[in-house]
Amino acid sequence: MKRMRKRKQLKFKHKIILVIILIISFTFFWLFIYLKKSSNKIIELATLKIDTLVNQVLSEDVSYDLLKEVDKSEIIKISKNTAGEILNVDFNLEESYKILDNITTKVSQKMDEIATGKIKTTDKNIIRKNNSQNIILKFPLFITSNSPLFSNFGPNIYLGINFNKTILTNLKTRITNYGLNNALVEMYVPIEITYELLSPINNVEKTINYEVLIASKIINGRVPYYYGDEIIKESNIITKN
Repeated sequence: MKRMRKRKQLKFKHKIILVIILIISFTFFWLFIYLKKSSNKIIELATLKIDTLVNQVLSEDVSYDLLKEVDKSEIIKISKNTAGEILNVDFNLEESYKILDNITTKVSQKMDEIATGKIKTTDKNIIRKNNSQNIILKFPLFITSNSPLFSNFGPNIYLGINFNKTILTNLKTRITNYGLNNALVEMYVPIEITYELLSPINNVEKTINYEVLIASKIINGRVPYYYGDEIIKESNIITKN
């Protein structure tokens, strides 16, 4: 009888263990399927958070006043015809290199400061863990739920951000008619930053595009109508970090 009882107890324990294993396996399988289906939405949310942070930093620290020491009047050369119409825009290579090198260095420095936590943010989803060289995004599992009641529930999902990617800069001018016989000359530096988003399901490379206005000036002259009252030109100089 004792042996029978022991066997029944063992069988009961085995069943309990089997049920627990099945529950755990089913839970992990369900979480994996849920993460896979919602990963695109989570990546969209993460991308929005990072883009907002980077754009905020660039707008505050990489601005019009960054290049006070550069003679902006020597950067671009404008060609006109005898009627005072603007025909062409060209770039001074030496001055252009100075600008792009300056901005590329500044942007790279700011990305390092974001990654190492030197630039603070009030966004509760952006955190840094001890001994981590990159920032981390934290979202509740059900953040993608359509119901606001459940969107803040569930275990946290962590996504790493790797900024150790290419930073490209270039020069761009835009000339538009301004008033009767004047033109507005604006010079921008388009910035392209690529970073890697490390999610639990897969790793995704993302790109941030930003334009910094570094100079603007009103000059005598008109953009001919056959140009559509606007001339846009980018230099062939591209610097990267």
